[in-house]
Amino acid sequence: MKSLSLFVVTLSFVFTANAADQHKFHNLGFSADGKHFAYATSVVQDGSGYGVAEINIKSLQNYDASPVLSVNRMVEEGDARAALKIAMQAVNFAAFNIAPGTIKGETIKATSATEITVENYNAKYRFAMTTKASPFTPDYCHDYPNQALVDIKLTKTDRAGSETSVLFNEDYAPANRICAYNYAIEKVIRNGDRIALVISYNATGFEGPDTDYMIVTTVLE
Repeated sequence: MKSLSLFVVTLSFVFTANAADQHKFHNLGFSADGKHFAYATSVVQDGSGYGVAEINIKSLQNYDASPVLSVNRMVEEGDARAALKIAMQAVNFAAFNIAPGTIKGETIKATSATEITVENYNAKYRFAMTTKASPFTPDYCHDYPNQALVDIKLTKTDRAGSETSVLFNEDYAPANRICAYNYAIEKVIRNGDRIALVISYNATGFEGPDTDYMIVTTVLE
């Protein structure tokens, strides 16, 4: 069973300015060969008012690896859509066999904040998320005392029985999630056996708690 890879993304298609950064996620789709997943994030920053967008292309098969490509663009006029357009123009999607918006897969919404189940052929796969206290809390996180780290287990159930594996766990948070808390599973984006698990969280923002997203990917077996 493949391990998972992690990445932080955002989750809405609406471009609005908010009191805190409310990131938006754009599913750009899977590659034709099933090796990569492309996504974008965009936001109007609450401090500067600038529009910011980032394009990421992620391997679906490498555990906890950085994106194979990441492009960030900013525009001063506070237009997230314009920033996204510029970022899209800077990426050679064809080099990764990706035609943005062509293979977007199926979205399955979660009914629980801590687990979600998907079916693949004759098996069921249950993703279960737990959190634990972070051992390191910087001073600037003290207004948000519930910083957490994420563990994810995947249980496969088929005619042969059930098998549970620890697919993702962390001993410390990456820089972009040091003050993160209030994690919740939102949905799964899938293309056959290719899976992107979308998890929301809150974090310290310039004018209040930001809302952002991390994504864990895997290939089901």
